Formats: sequence, C-alpha cells, structure tokens
Amino acid sequence: MPLSLLIGVWYMYALLGPSAIMGLAVAVVYVPLSKVVFQYTTRLDTRYNALGDERLAAITELLQGIKAVKLFGWESRFRERIDEKRERQLGCMWQLNVAWLVAIGVTSLAPMLVLVVIFTMYTVVFEHQLSAEIAFTSISVFQLVRVSFEFLPGMLSWSIGAYVSLKRIGSYLGQPDVQRLDERVRAGEALGFDSADLAWDAPAEASSSEETPLLESERLAPGAFVLRGLNVEFPRGGLTVVAGPTGAGKSSLLSALVGEMTLLRGHVLAPVVSVDGKLAIHDIAYVAQEAWLRNATIRENILFGEAYDAERYESVLRACALKPDLRILRAGDATEIGERGVTLSGGQKQRVALARAVYSHRRILLIDDCLSAVDAHTARHILHACLVGGSALMQGRTRVLVTHHVAACLPHADYAVLMRGGAIAHQGLPSELQAQGLFAESMDGHTSDDEQNEDALAAAVVNDAKTEDEYTRERAGHEDGTLIEEEERETGRVKADIWLRYFSACGGLRFWGTTLATLIAFQGATMMQDYWIRIWVASAGGTADQNTHPQRSAVFWMSIYVALGLAGVLLSVAKAGCLFAGALNASRTLHAQLVQAVMRAKPTFFDSTPLGRIVNRFARDMESVDESASYALEMLASDFLGVITVLAIITATTPAFLGVAVVVSALYMAIGVYYLRTSRELKRLESTSMSPLLSLVGELISGVSSIRAFGASQWYVNEAAARIAAHNRPFYGVWCSNRWLSIRVDVTSAFVSFTCAVFVLRNAHVMDAGLAGFALAYALTFSGRMLFLIRNYGENELNMNAVERIEQYLRIEQEAPLHVSPPQPASWPATGNVRVENLVIEHVPGTPVLHDLTFTIKHSERIGVVGRTGAGKSTLSLALLRFIEAAKGQIFIDGVDIASVGLNELRRSVTIIPQDPVLFNGSIRFNLDPFEEYPDALIWDALKRAYLVRSDDNEAEQESVAFTSLDAEIKENGQNLSLGQRQLVAIARALVRRSRLV
Repeated sequence: MPLSLLIGVWYMYALLGPSAIMGLAVAVVYVPLSKVVFQYTTRLDTRYNALGDERLAAITELLQGIKAVKLFGWESRFRERIDEKRERQLGCMWQLNVAWLVAIGVTSLAPMLVLVVIFTMYTVVFEHQLSAEIAFTSISVFQLVRVSFEFLPGMLSWSIGAYVSLKRIGSYLGQPDVQRLDERVRAGEALGFDSADLAWDAPAEASSSEETPLLESERLAPGAFVLRGLNVEFPRGGLTVVAGPTGAGKSSLLSALVGEMTLLRGHVLAPVVSVDGKLAIHDIAYVAQEAWLRNATIRENILFGEAYDAERYESVLRACALKPDLRILRAGDATEIGERGVTLSGGQKQRVALARAVYSHRRILLIDDCLSAVDAHTARHILHACLVGGSALMQGRTRVLVTHHVAACLPHADYAVLMRGGAIAHQGLPSELQAQGLFAESMDGHTSDDEQNEDALAAAVVNDAKTEDEYTRERAGHEDGTLIEEEERETGRVKADIWLRYFSACGGLRFWGTTLATLIAFQGATMMQDYWIRIWVASAGGTADQNTHPQRSAVFWMSIYVALGLAGVLLSVAKAGCLFAGALNASRTLHAQLVQAVMRAKPTFFDSTPLGRIVNRFARDMESVDESASYALEMLASDFLGVITVLAIITATTPAFLGVAVVVSALYMAIGVYYLRTSRELKRLESTSMSPLLSLVGELISGVSSIRAFGASQWYVNEAAARIAAHNRPFYGVWCSNRWLSIRVDVTSAFVSFTCAVFVLRNAHVMDAGLAGFALAYALTFSGRMLFLIRNYGENELNMNAVERIEQYLRIEQEAPLHVSPPQPASWPATGNVRVENLVIEHVPGTPVLHDLTFTIKHSERIGVVGRTGAGKSTLSLALLRFIEAAKGQIFIDGVDIASVGLNELRRSVTIIPQDPVLFNGSIRFNLDPFEEYPDALIWDALKRAYLVRSDDNEAEQESVAFTSLDAEIKENGQNLSLGQRQLVAIARALVRRSRLV
C-alpha cells in the first residue's frame, strides 16, 4: 500500500505539476486524525475483547457445570447471566462500529477532497484547461492513491486487532510463574517439610529469607490459605496417614509437596532431577482429591505415557478393583471415557486415577482421599491389596495418604499426621497418638469382625482371571469403545438455507431492501461523479454541441463534482451503517439461539461432545459472525455492483465488447469455481482443527497440578505444538489459494483492459476523447474489482461456514419442555410420596442399567440406596429428575407421573445433592439461591447447619468455617474451598430449597 501511494504521487506530479503536490498535501491533515481514531478504537477494542472473555468464561463455566444447572432447574438464571454479558459486548461492538463509520466517512472524503483540490488548483489557480487526456489519466492514476485510502479502515482494524492481541498475550506472559524448584526445594532423598510456611495465591517473590518476619499481609491475597510451621519427614518406604477435619489443610499439604503452593519460609524436602539444565520433580506420582482424567481410553489413562507391561497392568487393575467395572463397559479398557471421565461414576474415576499412579514406577505416591468415593468393601480391598506395604506393587514405595477413613487405615500405617487450622497439630507413630487419646472418635465402632466381613466381600471383586488383552481379542470386530465421534463437517457449497438463516437474522426483506438501495445509490453517485468529468471536458474542449454542454465556469463544474462526491460519502456511510446494524442484529439472534439450543440439549450430547468443540462455536465461529460477516457482505455487494457497472460502461461505449465480456465472464467463473471449491474445504478444515486444540487446553488447565507432578508438562507442550501445526496447515493453504487466485485474475483482467483499449482505438473516429477516457478509466479498475469480487464471495462462503457450524448445533436433540400446560400447583409435591413401577433405564439402547424396578417410598421416610460402584445408584437418582428418561415404566410423585410435568417444575421442586459438588463463580448467596427467592435468615441458617459459618452454640466444628458474609466470593469451580467444604455447600443448597423430596 505505501508503494502504490508513492507511485501514484509521482505520476500525479508528472501529469499536473505543483497542483498535485498541493492537493496531496491535504492528506497530511489526516495523519493526526488517524492517530486519534487509532487510540480511541484501540481502547474500545481492548474493552470489547475483555467483555468477550467474560462472556466466554460464563459460557465455559455453564458447560462445565451443565449437569448441576439442569438438575437444579437453573437454566433461565444462567441464560440471563450470559445474555447480560453478551449485551454489554454487543454495546461495545456498536460503539466500535460507530467509530468505523466515522473512519469510513473520513477515508471516503479524503480522496475526493484531494482530487477536488488538485483540479481546483489546476483550473482556477493556475488557469489550465482540463483536457480529456489530463482528466481521465489523472483519475486512473489516482485510483492507486484512492485504494490506499479505501483500505485504511481495514488496515487500521487489522493493525488494532494485532496490537490488542499482542498486548493481551504479553499481559498473560507477564503473569507470575509458579515458584522455581531451587527456591523452595532442598534436594535429597527425604520427603517432607523443614520449618515451612506456604500459601495459596501468593506471588513467587513473596518468599522470604530467614531474617524476614514470618508473614506480611501485604504479600498475600485477601483470604489466602496458609500452612504454617510445617516440620515433618515422612518415613521412606512406609505408609503415612494424614487426617484432620474438613478445611484443615490436608489437600494443601500434598499440593505443597508437588509445588502448587508458594513457599514463604523454610524448605520443602523432595527428590528432584535436572532436565535440560532445569530442575524438575522426580519420582513422585500424585492422585488429586478430584480425579483428573484425560479424554482417552481407560488403558491410555492408566499408562499415561508409560510402556505397557501386561503383567503389571493386570496386577494394578486387580489391586484397584477395576476388573468388574471393565466388564460393565462395552469395550473394556478400550472404552473412551470422555472429557473429565464423564461416562464413569465418581468411584470409577477415582480408581482409574489411583491405578495411573500405582502403575507408574515412581517410588513416592501422594494420594488424596482416594477411598471416599468408593463403597466400604471396595475401599477395604484397595487398602489391603494396593496401599498396604505388604502388596507387591508397594514394595519400597513411600505413600502419603490423606483420608477420612482413619479407622480402617490407621492400623496399617507406619506414621500418622493430624492437621488442624493449616498446621500440624500432632504427628508420630499411630500407636503413640492413639495412646494420647487421639483418633478415639474415629476408631469407635470399628472391629476386626467388620474387616473380616468386608475382606470376604472384597475377594469377590477380583476373581476374574482372564486378562484384558484376552477380552480385547474376543471383542474384536464386535464392540467399539469410541465415545467421541469425529466432528461433523459439511462438504460442497454452502447451502441456500444457511444464507437465508443469516439474512433472516440480519432483519429480513425490509432490511436487505434498504441496504441494497443504498448500495445502488452509492455506486450511481460514484459513477456520476466520474461521468461529470467527461461532461466537463467535453464542454471545455468544444467536442459537443454548445446547447448540450454550454460553457460554464470552472467553479460551476467543480461545485457539482463536490456535491456528487459528498453524496457518495454520505451514501457510503449509510450503506456501512445499515450493514453494521444488520450484523449486530444477526449476532444477537444467532448467539441467543445457540445458547438456547446448547443449554436445552440432552445430557448425552455433553457426554459425547468435547467441551472445546462446543466452545469453538461460541468463540471462533461467533467471532466470524460478529466481526467479519457484515464487512465481507458489504465488500461483496459493492464489488458486484462495481463489476456490473464497469461491464455496462464498456459495453455501452463499445458494443462490440459484449462478445468478449461473455468469454471473459465464463473464464472468471471457471477460475472462481475452482478457487471456491478449494478455499471452502480448507476453511472448513481450519475450523474443525481448532476444536482439538481448545479441548487440549481445557484438559491441561483442569489437570495442571497432576501433569506437573507426573512431569508430563513437556509432552503437553509438544502435543499443543502439533495441534497448532495441524490448525495452521489449512490456514496457510487458504492464503496460498488467495495468491493463486490473484495471479490468474490479474492476467485475465489485463486482457480485459487491453481489449477495451483496442475497441476504443478502432472507434476513435466516432467517440469523443472524454467518453474514451471514461471507459478506459473504468476498464483499468476491472482487475481489482473482479479479484475482490471472487475473493469476497469466497470470504462470505467462509463466514457462512461459521453460520453453518452454528446451525449444526441448532439442530441437536433437545430435552423435554421446561414448562407444560396446565402446570402443577405451587405446593406440589405436598408430601413427597414416590411410587416407581417397572422402571427400566438405558444409557445405551438395548442395554438396561436399571431392570424393572418397582418400589414405593412414603412421606417422611428416609431411604438408603446401597450397592457397589457402578450398580446404578446415581442413575436412579437422576431418573427421578428425568435427567435420564425412562425407557420403560413410570415414576409417580404425589400421584403425578413425572413424565407429564415440565422439567423446570420438576427440578425446582425436587432437590438432589450431586455426587460431584459443582460451584460457580460468584457469591455464596448466588450459589445457594441464584433467583434470590429466599430471605437472608434462611440462608444463614442453612450455612450454620452445614457448619460453614461460626455457630456460638457449637465450637467443636470450626475447621470447616468458610464464610463470614453472604457476599463472600466463590471462585470458579470453588477453587478457593476444599472439596469437603464444597460438599458442605452442596448440602446447604439442599437445606435452603427445603424440598419435600431430596
């Protein structure tokens, strides 16, 4: 663009002398104006991106907790939150569009003013006569200068986008890293802490020397949890039990060992190794309290990059009691488990995570409460066959086990640690601590008979002697464990109904009629402005009858020329404004439809669809609809009318060109079709290749502590680089196809200009110079017009690909209606009586999970549903809320068949405490009462009864205290609470609702 501008200036000077320089000097005025526009739009763009981040964060949080949102009947409230963030983003988007309208007006006015000043100086000041060769050659050359101005808004937009993106990346890269190992770890064979103080949410530079006071409040985030005065060394090769009440810091203790907390004083004792000159944690395997699993098969999750050893693998499966679970799954250990292990129960997920640590050859195992999610006899089996030092898998391995199953684990422990309030209250040999009266409450009621009975039950879970490899061979060709299907990708042309959906979302026929009228009027004003020069030249040169073109002063001709130019500028702003308004309406409509469709989708959709694939629709595809679609449509319409205008002018002035036009049009069509077929599929490949990358990032974020503890960070870096490369390959191909198009269009357009010139020369004896110059000036623009017509049509198809991908999700299968008519009375259910008749539940058609259940529960009865892991306990509770629809049978609540009740009424009337406690970013009040239906006193009462706030009459349960205000913040996924505290919040949520059926 700068080169074109310089060439244009040089030619203009050669033609018009000092007049050209004086006219182009006008453009200098726009330099400071461009700077102001750049600064203003940069601020708006930064705010727009920040609002977009907030919207995406809210959508991602909804998708991660969609199960809880559906079970509690909170869809409308979360829809309001997302809509509110979306409206704020669209408001900022409109402000950006207004700024661009100003920029479009200025950049449209600039070239016209430059040409006006040049012709005024040339004809009025220097009193030269404006001839056809000077006028139309100047106009043709000035097209080079005009292009520079016309592309200024687009270039400005891209530059601002790049600048803001680089700033955002720089800001992210400037975030503090985790504390370096050499700053917190004293290397050696020991495992433990030496006079250590550690904190969450503390910057790495907060660590202090021995002379610095213990803690300075300004170094820590408000409410940061701190572990104080840790002095412990865990016995090598032994089992250490870490116990304590909820919120005491047990999980934080393990997190500190793997480097997730910032060391403020003292040292962490852990083995390290140097890798490429950098220290890394060595020989540690970590099982987090919330099991983290990859979106892969069960076998791939257990191996986690380790070599496959069939004998060791089978031993691990038996030790972790996974063999019976694999028999339930249709493809055994080759079954894909989805993101975050969505197809597994809580106990199954925990045992797969445990198996991953046990299978590894690391000699230190940090295990965070792996027994809490399994039934009693399975827990007993895991303890004896897996965790106790007598098992072959645990010979010589150091185990630190955080648990509430003190009674079962303590007799087998070599060391015990009791934590309270972020500090180690007691530590030592289990027998010594028991002699001091500690753990007395935990040991009450536990007898050796219990152990013997549970051992007998546990023996049944590992009887299967057949190996998984044998089962795999038997299943070959019969069972497929694939859960995540390949992402749907359309082929061929974008279908007409996709275009119609976007056009309808923009505003329908009235909108497009108005927009098309302004486009035609703009093109007409632009053409008339250039044709007015021809009339002026004809009048000045005496080439026409004086009655037709009477002699006028230069001021007259210039005034009309300026008026036509101003009309063109106003129409240019009007057409852009219409399209911006339509694009805003389309963005609002399509986003609302997409949110509604995804939120109301059946639960099975979320099991089989990776989170990154869904987020990609709300991120990349919606970004195309927001930012690119309207601009590309405007350019396409303008270029189409421009091409029609050029062909009409050339044909009108030289009718013989009509035959050439037909041939050239066919040639352009052949080039365009070939280009579009290629670029369309490349763009579709680019769109689908983004989803795996987003899924990997989501997987990495949720499991970063486990990934770092296992030393698998480099593998994820390499995998991310491979997926980025897979995404960039079609992106590079798109731009290569653009270059291919440009070369062929330029060659063909040169032929058009040459042919036009030949026909003009052949008709020179009957065509005046002004008309010839007018035709040739437009013929020279044909190359650029045709190039951008094809390219912009391709760009529109690429943008419609985003609409196409959004439309795919608008067709996904939906749940039953939220509301039905007539609704149930507000008091329903009044008693909570439940009757189940011949209930059959199937996750997979033809494979029942619950078989012909029939039972009755009366008012005020307390029913315990028991069974081993995977027996269907959670499935039954979900069926009561129609989260899983019955394949057969009926469920009645207070005599009403729940199949006839709207889902919102049912789920707002019946309360469930989910197996996995899900919390959302916001206040504790929002998490308990998002609709603000209940008084503060009721919420405080629920928190007190769940031991989450201080109670004057109960000082025994103070460790779980988490809140002092109903406005207290809960971070995303409840990251600032322990898992136990999150579970207590889930109980408090049920207490607030006070349903008859829980």
